[in-house]
Amino acid sequence: MPVPRLDRPLIDATARAHSYREMLTDDEGCTRKDVAMLFGVHPEDVSRLLPLAFLSPRIVDAILTGQQPVDLSVQHLTRNIELPIIWADQAKNLGI
Repeated sequence: MPVPRLDRPLIDATARAHSYREMLTDDEGCTRKDVAMLFGVHPEDVSRLLPLAFLSPRIVDAILTGQQPVDLSVQHLTRNIELPIIWADQAKNLGI
């Protein structure tokens, strides 16, 4: 059995994505630019990370426990692929 490999940047990015989603969908009416300003990032960074808030629970669990594939990284998830909406397709595409 492989040794868990916690990827702190990937964990942090996933958590930030959930924070972004929460701010964008609560009743406060925040825009992507508002969220970016509050977090001190560029609005495009908000857009790039936001899909991570829609990862399947199985993938999030793998990330949080360090069981994700070796090649799964923040860059891979935010720049190299377009994540499918369907969780089974996400798992298949990411090898989880």
